[in-house]
This record gives sequence, C-alpha cells and structure tokens, in this order.
Amino acid sequence: MEPKREDKDGISELPSRMLGPHLVFDCASILGDGKKHKRFTLSNFEDFENERREFVRRVDELMQQMQERIISSLTVSFFLDNRYSFRINGWLKVALASGLTKLELLLYHEQHFLTNFGVLEHSRYYFPYWLLSENSTSSVLLSHLHLEECVIRAPGDFKGFRNLTTLILKHVILGDSFVSEVLPSCLLLERLSLIWCKVTSTLCFEHPSLRIMHLKVLHCFGGAAIRISSMNLTTFEYDDLTINIAHLYAPQLKEIFLMDLGRPFPLARLSGLLNLEILRLHMSLEMDLYQIQKMPRNNTCFTSLKQLDLFVSCSDDDFDLLWLLSFLKTSPLLQKLVLTLTFGKFNENQKEIRKVDAIHHHNELKVLEMHGCVGNWYEIEFQLLILSIAKGLERLIISNSTSIYAGDEQWVDLPREEEDCNQEMVQKQLQGHVPQGVELVFL
Repeated sequence: MEPKREDKDGISELPSRMLGPHLVFDCASILGDGKKHKRFTLSNFEDFENERREFVRRVDELMQQMQERIISSLTVSFFLDNRYSFRINGWLKVALASGLTKLELLLYHEQHFLTNFGVLEHSRYYFPYWLLSENSTSSVLLSHLHLEECVIRAPGDFKGFRNLTTLILKHVILGDSFVSEVLPSCLLLERLSLIWCKVTSTLCFEHPSLRIMHLKVLHCFGGAAIRISSMNLTTFEYDDLTINIAHLYAPQLKEIFLMDLGRPFPLARLSGLLNLEILRLHMSLEMDLYQIQKMPRNNTCFTSLKQLDLFVSCSDDDFDLLWLLSFLKTSPLLQKLVLTLTFGKFNENQKEIRKVDAIHHHNELKVLEMHGCVGNWYEIEFQLLILSIAKGLERLIISNSTSIYAGDEQWVDLPREEEDCNQEMVQKQLQGHVPQGVELVFL
C-alpha cells in the first residue's frame, strides 16, 4: 500500500474561497497565489509540461467537487491545447449541467509561446459545440461566450448559440458554415468581437431581427468581406487587414473606429451615418487626404460628429495640417478634436508660419489635443489657426507622446526620441495668441 500523501497543494483550502458560483481557474489561483507560467525553453520543457499536468489535475479535482452545485460562470485561463481536450470537455460538461451562463476559455500562454497562426489547426482545441444541443438547458442559459486560441467548426444547422448576447473570439479559426450560417442566426447577439480570427466566408449581418449593437472586426485575415445592414448597431471597430466592407448601412451608428492598413477606407460610405458622434480614424495620408480635400461643403457625413480622433503619419517634411479645415467645416457640432502625429521629427530648416485668413469660424469646439508634437512649423500654424477660429475653445493640450489606439480598448505607445521634442519653441510661438479663458496645457 502506498503511503498516504500529505495534501500540500492547496486543494483542501480551495472550496471555501473558490468553489462558489463564479469559478476562475488560472495559474495564480490553481498553482499558487502570485505564481506565473514557466517561460518555455528547450531546456525546461519537462518542467513546463509538469506544470500543465498539475494544473489539469487540480482543476479535475475541483470540478469533481462542483458537481450538482450551481456554476454561474467559468473562466479557464491557461496554455492548453488539443492534447487536453478530453479533460476540458469534462469540465464543460459539469459546468453546463450546473446552470452556466458565462464561459471564458482563454487557452493561451503568458509568454505567448505558440500563440499565433503558425500553430497548425489540428494542434488547437476544438470547441465542443455538440455539448450545446438545440434543445438542451445549457444552450438556453448560456449567454456570454469568450474563446481564445481554438477552432470552431459547427455545422450550418447548429442552433446552440441562439441565446448568446455576447460572443468574443480571439485567435480563433472559424469554419465557413459557422461564419455564413451560424453567426447570422444568433438573433439575440448584442456584442460580437472577432479579433485575430481566420475568416474565409462573408460575414453577413443583415437579418432584420438582428439585435447586434457592438461589433469589432480587428486584425482578421482570410480574404472575406463584411456586409452590414443593421438598425441597432451603435459602435463598430474595423481594420482592413484582409477583410473588406462590402456594404455598410447602420443609421443608429454613433461611434466608429477605422484603421487603414493600406487601402484607404472610402469616407463616402459614412454618408448614411447621420447619427455618428465619435470617429477614430487611422489615416493613410496620401489617399485619405485626397478624399478629405474633395469633400463637398454640404457633405452630411459628420453633421452630428462631436469627437474626432485622427492618427496621422507625418514623415514628410512638406506636410501641413490645413486640410483639417475640411473636417471642421463639415462638422459643425464637433466639440473635441484629438490629433496624434506619428513618426514626426523636428526639422532644422523650418518653413515660415503662414497667416491663414479665418474665413470659417467654429463655435462648438471646446478641446483640441495635439499629441506627438515636436515643434514643427505646421503644428504651430494649426494651433494658431484653431485659437483664432474656435470661439468656444476651453483647452489646448499639447504633448510629445504618441500613443495610438489599436482597437478593442488597446493603446500602443510608439517610441519617441527626446531630442525630437521642442516644446519650448511651441510655447514661445503661442505666447500672446492664447485668448483669455483658454487653458494651455503641456504634458
């Protein structure tokens, strides 16, 4: 008989603090507070695998204790692949039979080892959609699903997601029938995020009963297209990595983020968005500037716009900012303008700051933020222009930081060399031009 092993791994203490209706199984909670994944190297492969096996063993024990208890939500956050499919499926069976409404399977590794599409599909975990049969209680209750690093290949007649209101997929390979038939049938879906997903069939959101209000399609690839015709959509985030917008009709859309990665987004497609209030736009300078300069004065794209965030590369020495007047003229309700200039360097041979006639005045603009400023003539020229035409301006904020929005609430700080920053010159040039009541802030 084997000697009785002392339980020093914390399992005995876990029920009182973990075995409630909201389960979170990650490295810290299962393998010890403060513990992190081992960094994978060829020399520690055995330790790395031992850690994974120990994680699975402990979760097995915990889930056995959870049978016939209520489980409202389950989060599993650990680097697991298809070799552990049987064990993961077992956890899901217990949770789904216990009233699960929220499921998060985040099967990645903290060090980002193998968390890219270089991993073959057959090595990834296949989500067991069959556990959510159409008539099962589990499919009725489950409303929130978040999957990372796996594969979904559900057949077109699968109805197990029909009660989902939130679906978040990151680094997920999507089967064609799932994209073309299953997703459009999720009529209760209100939030959908597809991030770094492989999509090869057209994403179609055109069902008249579709409730979707918040949509993110970011960094996806596969050459597919998107068709959107929605009366409920209010926020939309998109980049054009390989997926094109074939149709966009969303009259209630209030906030949109567009990242241009090579093919300028045709701004004319925004003409039907009469309720658009917030626009964040990464610009491909040459083509997007051509579009902006050609915008007619009676353009209705931005008549309701209240906030405009522009991220612009300004590597050209001949660059200037007067084209922004076109935006201001077509955005009479604009209250906040945030301009981030990237990759700019101070030019020793500065041009003369022009005196621009203030033909157009803007009465609603309250805040101008300019980031990535290095003291070039075109920055100061634009600041002086805004100070003269924005009669309701309250704050002018100037900084040299270049933090850009990348979608999905993620911001990326771009490097900036200190010698490229010349805020003293900016302050000197603006002296005497800041009206009373305008707060000038340098960050």
